[in-house]
Amino acid sequence: MIRNLTTTLSLILCLYGCADRELIEEQTIIHDPQQQKEFIVMLNNNKIQHRIDENGYITYPANQSNKVKSLLMQYFRNDLVPGRHVTFYQEFAQNLFINELKKNNIPYTTKIRDKKTWFIWDEQYSKEVKKIKEFVMLENVKEIERVANKK
Repeated sequence: MIRNLTTTLSLILCLYGCADRELIEEQTIIHDPQQQKEFIVMLNNNKIQHRIDENGYITYPANQSNKVKSLLMQYFRNDLVPGRHVTFYQEFAQNLFINELKKNNIPYTTKIRDKKTWFIWDEQYSKEVKKIKEFVMLENVKEIERVANKK
């Protein structure tokens, strides 16, 4: 009886612990249709099985999670150079930043990520842009205070 119980218990534990991880799935979503298409190409190139549902969710095996997360980071951060990009949540700050870049003849490019505009500049302008960012932040705080005081 104890032997049968041990065998049954071992079988149950093996079934639980030996489950194929590919049966477990994870999902992610990329809202921008063009970005989603480009990311799907990356998944295909890396031979990661996936499917897309009617809501745009990309489902993939959980055992591919680390690869997918790495590809997501590579895709979304590849063109945003570390230390040389910024975005603003207030339109006032964004417009002031653009005006200051133009006033100081600093060339820049923009990228759209998650409906936000990211500004990217060349390394040679980093010191000047740092000063501009600090100026914009201070002016933005003043603007927020002005708006709050009007209420």
